Amino acid sequence: MVSLKEKGARPLMFYQNYNYRDGLSRAQMKIIRAYGLNVMDYSFFMRKDLILRTISLFVEFFKYLKCAFLRNKCIGLRSKLLKLKMTEKFIREMLTGLSPAIGFFDTISLVKYVDYPYGSYYIKKISDELGIKSFDIFNGLPCYPLELEQKQLNFDRYYVPHEHERQKYCAEHIEKDTPILVFGDPRYDINWKKSIKRVFLEDVRKNIGQMGVSSKTRILYICPNLETGRADAEKYRNISDVVRAVKELGNAALLIKPHPRYRYEDKIRRVMREVGFNDFYILEDDPLVCYLEHVDFIISMITSAFFDFLPEGHRKIVIYDIGDFWQSAGIVVNIFKDGFNCCNKYEDLLAFLKARGEKSCAHKDISQFCRKWVAGGNEPDTIIENMANDILNEFKKLRKG
Repeated sequence: MVSLKEKGARPLMFYQNYNYRDGLSRAQMKIIRAYGLNVMDYSFFMRKDLILRTISLFVEFFKYLKCAFLRNKCIGLRSKLLKLKMTEKFIREMLTGLSPAIGFFDTISLVKYVDYPYGSYYIKKISDELGIKSFDIFNGLPCYPLELEQKQLNFDRYYVPHEHERQKYCAEHIEKDTPILVFGDPRYDINWKKSIKRVFLEDVRKNIGQMGVSSKTRILYICPNLETGRADAEKYRNISDVVRAVKELGNAALLIKPHPRYRYEDKIRRVMREVGFNDFYILEDDPLVCYLEHVDFIISMITSAFFDFLPEGHRKIVIYDIGDFWQSAGIVVNIFKDGFNCCNKYEDLLAFLKARGEKSCAHKDISQFCRKWVAGGNEPDTIIENMANDILNEFKKLRKG
């Protein structure tokens, strides 16, 4: 959006909830303000609905009082009402009013109807009926073939991060003549990461300073969705092992970045109580790239967030996966296997931390790794520029047509 705006276009982000100010993270709101981006939500099309407006007033009121429990209850009630009003007829009227030339999607909830994100299925369905072009921008790590029940993801154009994903799309479910373009993942464009640092780095520096952890070993744990994937007995094993290792290490602090969609702070705190560890800090949503210079190690299961620390800090990355869970579950292709610090035993993780990473793996060519997996074979500072130029060219074709 920032790049397109700088090139003279007027991109609009549509937030699929009633009020984007209640739903977008503090970091996202700061980016929107810093770059003057245009955002719209369902409240614009439901402004005559007195019930929804009244509930939103209560949301703001309880936010002002810092009463999170009642605020969240009101947001939940509003969401239930919003779901009831999210009809195909309503979405058709909304899209007709907006008249976008192109809509951008990731692949959430578009093959079959689900309640959330609100309206996704209808937005895609009616966009096709109205002749609005639909472009797909890949999000996340490379995955095994999707369970699509013989249905295709029929976008007009696809943007994927690397050649592996392009080949997988071709093999899975994409029509052969559909453009699948390999430009890289725009989240990790070097120029964009520098822009993010300019916006957030001072805030992060102050937050770290207030923690009083400068004399300690600082470990950043990127938390997965704690409620997914495993049996109940295994759900919290990864985070529990990491906490035990940090406690055993001594004079160490644990900075925890919850999953952006599933924070589950209550479950994180429960693990801390069970292990008996108090020197932890649950972080807000400041971008991860801003923490690199302030921490000694970054630990997680396999996550696309690791790309935030490449190529500047790959020696700090510690993959703690416990038996290659993601790989064995058939969810993620573990592209970090070679040349990174991978531990599958608690004892190995603890030994690595006690040695302060003296034997940390050095990828034989981290620049080439980043070009291949992050930038689609190009340099990491070209991703957004190439994608934005392609989008503008397609937009110009539509206008001429």
